[in-house]
Amino acid sequence: MKEQIQVYKITSPSNFPADPHIKHGTSKLFKSIPDWAKNNPRVVVEKIWIISDVETVGKEEFKCEVCGKVFKTARGLRAHVSRVHK
Repeated sequence: MKEQIQVYKITSPSNFPADPHIKHGTSKLFKSIPDWAKNNPRVVVEKIWIISDVETVGKEEFKCEVCGKVFKTARGLRAHVSRVHK
């Protein structure tokens, strides 16, 4: 089962001034834009879609098709896919 999720990618580029909420030169994914990132000139906010490959193993288990790791919740699997298999 493939699932498409809309998230916001907030990036703190190395050539921008540092922001205290995010490590300088990194990116983080959020389901909604945090208040600190709205109208903040020190970060870049992008709306992106993530396609996660989800295979249901059992009644309440989800398996990552890329590495085979099993999760008890779909939320755990989505977090794993967005962090590990970018």
